[in-house]
Amino acid sequence: MRKQPLVKISFFLVLLVVLHTGVSALFPPSLPAEIEKFDRLLSQGVEVLYLGDSTLLLPLGEVTTGEILQELLPEREVGQVAHPAYGLEVFHAYAAHMDRHGVSPQTLVLPINLRSFSPAWDRRPAYQFTKERRLLALGHPWARLLLRPLEAFGFFQPSISQRVFLDTPVYDGDEVVGEVRDYETLADDEILQEEAENAYREVALEDEETAQAVLTYHYMLNLEPDHRKLDESIEVAELAERRGFNVIFYISPINVEQGERFLGSRFTERLRENIQVVESRLDAAALDSVTLLNLAFELPAYDFTDLEHLTETGKEVVAEQVASAVEGAQGPSVSAPPEATSTATAAPTSMTVTATPSPTPAAGEATATPWAAPSVTPTATPVTPEAVTPTPTVTGGDVTDVRAIDRYRPSGTYPVDMYRITFETVDEVGEVVETQADLYVPYVESETAFPVLGHAAGTTGVGNGCAPLDERTTGRSWGGYHNHSLAYAAQGHIVVFPNWLHFEDPERIHAYFVAELQGQTLLDAVRAAYNVWDGDQALDTEAEPAQAAFMMGYSSGGHAIFAAKDRAPSYAPELPIKGVIGFGPVTDPGLLLQEDPIFGPYIVYAYREFYGEDIIEPAEVYQPRWVSNFEEDVLTTCVDQIFSYYSHSARRMYDPAFREVLDGGRLAEVYPEFAERLAANTAGLGGGTDIAVLILQGTADTVITPPSQRAYVDQLCALGHSVTMIEYEAASHADIRWRSYSDALAWMGDAAQGAELPSDCPASE
Repeated sequence: MRKQPLVKISFFLVLLVVLHTGVSALFPPSLPAEIEKFDRLLSQGVEVLYLGDSTLLLPLGEVTTGEILQELLPEREVGQVAHPAYGLEVFHAYAAHMDRHGVSPQTLVLPINLRSFSPAWDRRPAYQFTKERRLLALGHPWARLLLRPLEAFGFFQPSISQRVFLDTPVYDGDEVVGEVRDYETLADDEILQEEAENAYREVALEDEETAQAVLTYHYMLNLEPDHRKLDESIEVAELAERRGFNVIFYISPINVEQGERFLGSRFTERLRENIQVVESRLDAAALDSVTLLNLAFELPAYDFTDLEHLTETGKEVVAEQVASAVEGAQGPSVSAPPEATSTATAAPTSMTVTATPSPTPAAGEATATPWAAPSVTPTATPVTPEAVTPTPTVTGGDVTDVRAIDRYRPSGTYPVDMYRITFETVDEVGEVVETQADLYVPYVESETAFPVLGHAAGTTGVGNGCAPLDERTTGRSWGGYHNHSLAYAAQGHIVVFPNWLHFEDPERIHAYFVAELQGQTLLDAVRAAYNVWDGDQALDTEAEPAQAAFMMGYSSGGHAIFAAKDRAPSYAPELPIKGVIGFGPVTDPGLLLQEDPIFGPYIVYAYREFYGEDIIEPAEVYQPRWVSNFEEDVLTTCVDQIFSYYSHSARRMYDPAFREVLDGGRLAEVYPEFAERLAANTAGLGGGTDIAVLILQGTADTVITPPSQRAYVDQLCALGHSVTMIEYEAASHADIRWRSYSDALAWMGDAAQGAELPSDCPASE
């Protein structure tokens, strides 16, 4: 009698297994996409298998490092399997899976991310990838057969609980500086979730204290030689030796400039110490099939999008180093170091070569750039004085309407009264037309004179819905120009911020990067700021303009201020312009096409509208997905939308043939009229050499890179300008205006008083 229940239970279990097996056979569960792809690549006989984390993938939608590696190794089939937060223990699980199935590539490429050893990554439950590792250990068909019941019984729960994770100590070197829970609160609540959608979980470095804490949390522990991830790397290396394939490890690049900005040289010193631990472990294995590349210090700040994720050019450098190592590892002698490229050299671990970092400024807000020969030369032909449009017979600047808007009380010395003015300027055929500007006037109770500051907006778009002055009224984010204008007005400047020509005309578009129109419009806006006080519609103010004027511009607004500088002596000789200030100024539209393709559709469309459709065809420039609705997309997509619509990637944007022409410096040969117009609209190299120049540049700027900006300074110096250039360590294109705010104010103060300004140009002989 006692056996009957056992028999029933046994029968039930057998029946359950049979039913489950049948259901799994008819409706097999899906395995993680990465595992599916991994098995598919192995079955295809891929020669180079590249496993990686988010540094290969992010930013989303851009080209991946594996795709670039395939371009560089066209004779070999390259396969990439990557997922945010993958690390050495997951890579070992994949390698062991290959071993059990008796298949392997010729070369396995694996990044070693130094942040993966931090408690933020190493101890986070979601980043254990327990499910993936156990499914790989089960193999087919058991993984599919047992996935559902094992999942139901919690077989894939991570071995580290959320509480244990939060209780994990955080180290700065050997010193305990808190627990994980203390550092997780630096981000929003989503950081505590157990999903692994984004391994980076970036925390905004809003202030120095927060930045130091974040960097300490992620990078500043002392890596121990017996760390379990290093044990996993040795097991992968030994497996590769046993199976007869090569494995290339590389230390992922890190934005050292950003780290040193907040932690000083000890950030780099700790990285070097931890890298030495990694090198020593692999050296001790003495395996000829293993190569280690140290790329940690390989890239400047402008090749990063944050502390470790890369721009397309940054990924290209990594792919080039890996390709060189692959070629060397698969050459006649595996143990011999391959030919070096750039500054990092692939070598067997017994001869590991460390890349020497480029010199970085000392930690601090800003460092003046010593004048030096540039390393990059803009591709467009400089505009000569003869190329600048002759003095027109008609000029603008008259004010036809003034309307009071509001009084603001920003942080600063003065409250600010804001007015909307309508003023005249001149269009491309010499006709007087009207546009508008916002005028910001410091509020004072007795007569006080203030310098006039013409404020040039950067890119906002080219369609009528993207007018710079509409940013404030629509509440959209095109550059924070209203707040920037208020900030300078509150410190004692009469700021005039104009719309660009044709934004008020529903039949026309903004003539983007057309130097003549932007320069004239800005000069007429500055004229109008003086003329308001002489007109019939007097302002209710005790402020008045001083005989000192400046022009400042951000990004493509820098193109406008330099175009205005070129034309000031002939178009507006009466204006007392003391200097121009460029915040990451983009002065060469041809160079912008190369360095950040995301703005290119605006240029192509605007030039076709302004110079004629025969100048260039969108289908010749862009891939089909951007061409089918080209006009509507350009006209309706303002700058706050382009970053989620278009791409920074030249490979994603450009037709391959056009990209080859652009990269090869053959634009003038293949598209001569387009190249000629781009070159003719390079701003700043035409005139106004007696106007002082201040250029404020971030070393992490990816829109106009520091080498290109230094080359531009060299050209200005050669023409006889006095140029001050200040570089800001690890400042991005978007950061530069506020990072340089105090320096810009001080420079204008000195210039307005007639003080001798510093110059980074070499003394003339």
